[in-house]
Amino acid sequence: MLRSVSGEPLHTRMLTVELRSDEPGAVVARGQVIDLRKRGLVPVPGSLQLPGLIHHMALRVRVELPQRTVALLETEQAAVAFEPSEATGGESCRDPAAALQALVGRRLDGAFLPALSACFGGPRGCTHLLTLARLVASAAVRALDLEDASPGPARPPGERFFRRSVSVDGFERPDRVMQLAVQLEDVHLARGAALESLDRLAAQTEVRALATLDFATTALRELRLEERTRTRAALALPFEDRSERVRELVGRPLMAGLGAELVTRFGGRPEDAPCLDALLALAPGYVQCVAAVSDLFLPGGPGPSASLGARPDSCFMWRSGGALQTRRGGAPAP
Repeated sequence: MLRSVSGEPLHTRMLTVELRSDEPGAVVARGQVIDLRKRGLVPVPGSLQLPGLIHHMALRVRVELPQRTVALLETEQAAVAFEPSEATGGESCRDPAAALQALVGRRLDGAFLPALSACFGGPRGCTHLLTLARLVASAAVRALDLEDASPGPARPPGERFFRRSVSVDGFERPDRVMQLAVQLEDVHLARGAALESLDRLAAQTEVRALATLDFATTALRELRLEERTRTRAALALPFEDRSERVRELVGRPLMAGLGAELVTRFGGRPEDAPCLDALLALAPGYVQCVAAVSDLFLPGGPGPSASLGARPDSCFMWRSGGALQTRRGGAPAP
């Protein structure tokens, strides 16, 4: 399916989540997000973003079993879009990270994601850490469900038993159309330190999604989805087309509440979680890719030449009354 991708490369986003056993009764999940912009000159208040590494952020979460309670949460933000400067009023993307500590003591259950949004959504947090935290929580639940379904000897501390990767690649076509290709892979590893190579594979789930959309309106022209799950004993299984499940979404804008519709369609069954997480990567992936459209934000281009920025109140740095929003022309704080 993904052979149909075409156009000029814009941006790649890669998210990974890895789970390892910890001391008896706990596991550690570590997630990372990397945004690599491949072209473009992006004017932002007080600066000019160039191609290269835009974001590199990580979360480390210790989860206590069997209640699946978050016992420790640590953040790293090695590369952020905005360092402290005069243009930012001395603020940076790292400032709101401490708000995530409100999740310590919470269980990874149905109330976790609403709690995440409540403490870190919109102007309270960072959209990239928010996306990563959501993925870490979802991957951890899936990994622990797989572990519970395959009992055996206890894993030694530090043994890796699950890894999720999600990549989003954006391409610009000459007809002002963007293509977003998402690939998700979950790998659950078998127990047994003596196992070698492919014998370590318990199961691998792969999801591929391809969205074709108008990059200005984000209206979906095409949305395709396929999935497969393989085991060591059945490596030759082909992908199965799941596009029928998302066909009714074609024609709708990607950036206008589509996430809630995806949760409604795919959030009811644990086995649909990989498809849901792959599809939920489209909207934040688009936001990163559109900034690399070469002439959209330059004088004489098809779009505004003013400095680029996120929607007001989409994150802490672009909150109403903040330094960046004020510099862009928004009203200052009262």
